Amino acid sequence: MDMSIPWPRAADSALFGREGKAEFKRHSGEYGEFRDFYIKLAQRNQTSKQIVDVSTDNGVPFALKALALFAQFQAKKQQAAEAKIEKDRNSLPVKAFEQSIVDTVRNNRVCLIAADTGAGKSTQVPQYLLAAGFDKIACTQPRRIACYSLAKRVSYESLNVYGSKIAYQVRFEGTKTAQTRILFLTEGLLLRQFASDPMLSAYNVIIVDEVHERHISGDFLLGVLKRIVSLRPDLHIVLMSATINATLFSKYFNAPIIEIPGRMFPVKIEYLPIDPEEDRNLVDPRLVSDRAKSGIVSSIQAKPGKIRTEPYLKILERIDQIVPAHERGDLLVFLSGMNEITMLADELRSYASFTRRWIILKLHSSLSVQEQEKVFDVAPPGVRKCILSTNIAETSVTIDGVRFIIDSGRVKEMSFDSTSRLSRLSEFWISQSSAKQRAGRAGRTGPGECYRFYTANEFAQLNAFPVPEILRTPLEPLLLQTMAYGLGDPREFDFIERPEGKALESAMDGLKRLGAVEGSNSMKSRASTGNDNQTCGERLTALGRVLAILPMDVVLGKMLVLGSISDVVDATIVMAAALTVPNPFVKLSESRLDISENQRTLESKYGDPFTLTNLFSDWLKVKAGGRESSKNWCKRFGVEEQRLYEMVKLKTQFEQVLAQYLGREQEQSESEDSDDGVYRPPSSRKRKRNHRKREAVPEEEMDEEAKLKRKMYWKDPEYIKRKEQRLLLEQQKRAQSSTKRKFLRFEDGDEGDDQTEDESKGAETLQDLSVHHLEFSLKHDASALLSKSDTAGLTKRDVNLIRLVCCSGMYPHLAIADDANRFRPDSEQVYHTKSKRFVKMLPTSIFATQPELLHPKEVPRPIPTKETSDNTEQPEKETLDTIRPKQQLTELICYLELLETNKPYLTNVFRVPAAPVCLLFAQRLDVNHDLTHVIVDSWLHLHFYNPQKSARILVLGNWLRVAWDHVLARRLKNVKHGLSTRNDDQDLADSETEDEEIEVMGTRVQETAQSGETKPSQSHSEDTAPTFQKRVASDWTEFNFIPVSVKRLRYDWEMGTTQVAEGAVAADEFEEFEEFELSKRLGEFLDLDFECSVERLRMQDVPNWFGYDPFKTDTLSGGGGTQVSSSIHQTGAQQPFKGELMATPYIHYYVANPSTLKNLGLKTRSKLDMVPPKTVACTVSTVTEKETEGTQWTTVFSLLDESAPVAVAEKVPLGPALPPSVSDNAAESVVPRMLKQCPKCGKDMLATTIEFLKHKRMCK
Repeated sequence: MDMSIPWPRAADSALFGREGKAEFKRHSGEYGEFRDFYIKLAQRNQTSKQIVDVSTDNGVPFALKALALFAQFQAKKQQAAEAKIEKDRNSLPVKAFEQSIVDTVRNNRVCLIAADTGAGKSTQVPQYLLAAGFDKIACTQPRRIACYSLAKRVSYESLNVYGSKIAYQVRFEGTKTAQTRILFLTEGLLLRQFASDPMLSAYNVIIVDEVHERHISGDFLLGVLKRIVSLRPDLHIVLMSATINATLFSKYFNAPIIEIPGRMFPVKIEYLPIDPEEDRNLVDPRLVSDRAKSGIVSSIQAKPGKIRTEPYLKILERIDQIVPAHERGDLLVFLSGMNEITMLADELRSYASFTRRWIILKLHSSLSVQEQEKVFDVAPPGVRKCILSTNIAETSVTIDGVRFIIDSGRVKEMSFDSTSRLSRLSEFWISQSSAKQRAGRAGRTGPGECYRFYTANEFAQLNAFPVPEILRTPLEPLLLQTMAYGLGDPREFDFIERPEGKALESAMDGLKRLGAVEGSNSMKSRASTGNDNQTCGERLTALGRVLAILPMDVVLGKMLVLGSISDVVDATIVMAAALTVPNPFVKLSESRLDISENQRTLESKYGDPFTLTNLFSDWLKVKAGGRESSKNWCKRFGVEEQRLYEMVKLKTQFEQVLAQYLGREQEQSESEDSDDGVYRPPSSRKRKRNHRKREAVPEEEMDEEAKLKRKMYWKDPEYIKRKEQRLLLEQQKRAQSSTKRKFLRFEDGDEGDDQTEDESKGAETLQDLSVHHLEFSLKHDASALLSKSDTAGLTKRDVNLIRLVCCSGMYPHLAIADDANRFRPDSEQVYHTKSKRFVKMLPTSIFATQPELLHPKEVPRPIPTKETSDNTEQPEKETLDTIRPKQQLTELICYLELLETNKPYLTNVFRVPAAPVCLLFAQRLDVNHDLTHVIVDSWLHLHFYNPQKSARILVLGNWLRVAWDHVLARRLKNVKHGLSTRNDDQDLADSETEDEEIEVMGTRVQETAQSGETKPSQSHSEDTAPTFQKRVASDWTEFNFIPVSVKRLRYDWEMGTTQVAEGAVAADEFEEFEEFELSKRLGEFLDLDFECSVERLRMQDVPNWFGYDPFKTDTLSGGGGTQVSSSIHQTGAQQPFKGELMATPYIHYYVANPSTLKNLGLKTRSKLDMVPPKTVACTVSTVTEKETEGTQWTTVFSLLDESAPVAVAEKVPLGPALPPSVSDNAAESVVPRMLKQCPKCGKDMLATTIEFLKHKRMCK
């Protein structure tokens, strides 16, 4: 970049010095215009000498004269622009309603402006209100591109007379200042502001534009505004909508409607169906009748099929043949999704490059701002734009010059099945209102034509209006926000259209499984009491409040929070950012084998999230090395660099949230930057105000050393380079926001594979750097980012810990490979989830191309032997079972989302070890009497081959689970920061005394009043030692039929759980357990050899594992079992299962003989009930008493040493055998088992005669 000035230094001082005559500053927008004006004027004056000699008096007179002429030129240009703008504004239909709009807003709290396309409501209404005296105006838009374009347009129409008073604000970007008076922002951003300012006091007028689009955030915002407007008498709400369905919003607010006709030119509609047969889903009389009778509006699914390019090419050829080249008129094509846009663009570009009469452009929400704004630029003479767009162009943006429309009639919508937890991305037919909106795009500036690729009969059968998003998407984020903002019970929130009760309950149950919400189910409470107005006990946990703050999916949010207390937090943040942005890999054609090979070098055998972190790490290496342009590197690897820049911004944002709410220290070296754009290492970086103060010292007041330091500082090459980058960034941003017409080139519509170097570290190509690259260079140090994000430095233990942390947030999103996968081709591999069987792997996943990574391990089988007459053993005859190696599956698949397009697919998949994941995160574990068989959440089966080892692992897993909860509870204890900690329906007294209890890993026990429990003392005298609540473990010493390991499970849970009375202190081993030690112990736990396999549960095998059918509900009088509160029992059964004993709220142990429990007395049986831990009041000076009459436990970490003696694996009596007379219907279906002892190994077992003989023969 040439930083030299075209005028002499003396002239520069006269113009821009301290007493300079110029009214604008260096490097401002006007400065660039004046520079160009001066150069042209000097060139003209070189020969004619008509003004002043440039060289006279060091060029000062000429520069001053040029400044005066420039001011006159600017004044004339502004007058001409004002006249044109005023003429255009007065011609808009909304102009005639200006005074009516202002008066209606003044006299009503809420009003609705319904205007047709082209009326000018979005740009003019905010200006009318600002001129009328409303000085704090917010105008929400459903999409980011609308915020950019509207802010630019309003600023242009006002000729920037308001300066920075017209601004926009979207995620990561914005121009808002303290002087802003009209702010265009997204609906989600306004809801974020509501979280910190519940009255939205920063605004006196809130305009909600495009309310008819019915986005979920828009519907929620309407409910929030309806609540606020009843509390703030000075707030005015203006709803702006198309005329379609305007009465729905008017009735919701009881607001007057101002109807404004649009300025529409006639549009010729022509139906050109692609398929000769009409879609049966749409026109079949029976299906039409069923939809009318159902009363539930749902989107109509379109007939699947690949996009055909011939009809679109024919339209382009038709326009070229009929319409003269000199007549303006661009083509806007509405397609269903990005894949269709990409496929069609590739075909149309061949035609465009051949004819040189078309520029093919894309428009969808995933594009960068620069790519989106190309659709507003002007094509060269004789060339037309062909814009391939999703439904984003229906209402959010207005593209001048569009004359032709192609309407495919399709749109891709995401729907959600709350039962199977399956998201469906399918093609649906649009509504009639959407079809009218699309056709209206052609009649904005003149007569137009609309080609509908469907029949008139199909149009007549379309839904009248689109289905609201709130009725077809997951509701967990919405419910979480409702509770976090203190808006009461989400089920009672005043939605403009209420979702189904089933969907609300499913979403609430999902939040409870995540640990974000605790309390009873309001629907069940109402059913039991018969009172619809009964207040439910549901409330947000501390984890839920943090998840409501995080700008991400709740599943990824929990993963991020749990990762914050581990030593792999940096890798977790990068992975969370990578999973939040869309897939950065572009879709490739089969011919691009070179790019495919490059992408394969980034793949990780652990799964897709690790592939994304490898990509991010390698990209940072390119940035830090500087040997190659990062843009060229992304082209070689088929990557959208825009997504990587978004990951960097998200990473910084996540670090800031964790630092603010969870106390994580943020690395300032990555996000801070001084005012002058200079990056400095942390040791030399100062606060901004101190930096300004240092610069404000006059040079004459400095000593010689300070003057020398300043001189050296200003001559630093790194400083000069970064200053040039900052100035260039400001220049490019001004160019983007400029209203000056921009012209397209043929290259703008071509996505060729040229490897031009447009980014370089050299200053000679600085002007070619993109805005994103400049922002990244000024705000971040690539080397510092790489040092924290480099996946090459991760050890195997780090990788295992990252997998565990990620699964902690995504659980129960688990899948298991089908048993027959090893016999299937790669393309036919199938997997099973709990709610959906036979799902496929997404083709872009590494496991789709390398499925062998998920196949079971082959373990050789021992050759069976038999005793001969001479007491020797010889091998038995080989069979198929002995020849084939045993298949042992030890890993499960964790996925982010179950998505169905044409088939159900697992997305963002990675491998996880089965046993640790199930033991640490499962909601329910059913364990048999010898601890070798564990049923996980009623669909998986863990088989431990070594009973002694399984006892170790169960105790270790339970202890780490409780410890993880305890450590996170300490971190989240004081998380409030402005978000509501209670519902409005709760009493104030309850909120003053409520304890900050949380559930993280599923260890929730509802608090109940304990008889004999001593409440903590509220005060004590100076002479009395302070008291605290000490936990007392349950006394199970008399229950000899319970293994010692199960007793240890209950003991550890009672000593460490967070669900206790207020003030109760956990055992020292939990209170003194720190975060760094948690990561260490989890790593050691993952390194164990579990000697365990996993498979899908086969219910017919359960009686063989437990000795009876344990999942038959039994009563205390009929078949034994402990009485458990229904609020604790997570399966929904009112009675415990047969032989069931709850060791912890999530571990259910089944005794060998159910009659053992039946024969216990009521008083004795009550000792086994699952209740919160009891506490006793103690003083600090009290001598520690014996906590329990049972075993004095050793430290749990001694179990990590397999050579140490294990007390928890000792033999215990199994109780009397189950007599045939006691057996019920479930037991009669299997052969009775008897207690037997093997004469060889001395092992006691409950087995049939055949099973005992087989064991005896195999035993050595």
